[in-house]
Amino acid sequence: MALWKSPANRTTEKEKALIGKWYHDGDINQPCWIAAAGNTLFAINNENQDGSRIVLTSNGFIFSSKWKQRAEIVEDKILWANGVWWSRKPMDFGTQTSPTALKQSYIVPD
Repeated sequence: MALWKSPANRTTEKEKALIGKWYHDGDINQPCWIAAAGNTLFAINNENQDGSRIVLTSNGFIFSSKWKQRAEIVEDKILWANGVWWSRKPMDFGTQTSPTALKQSYIVPD
């Protein structure tokens, strides 16, 4: 599997398409971002206030060595191997509880 390597100090069109705001589990209250500096991409996760350099492969997968995660890009979503997903737009959960609120409601106190 070959890694996608951009020309020096330039991002590819595929990389540019990833740059911007995303939503952790589609939750409007959990924004996250992909940013670029030169030809280097970074994923920034607001949930745990952490960031990681990411690499886009030629076959469309994302790798984060810091997070030890692989992700697949499917339409307007990034599906991380740990079950987390990022969507380009916040999801309308209607009367349903957002994923973040649902997770917090199941936290058992020590």
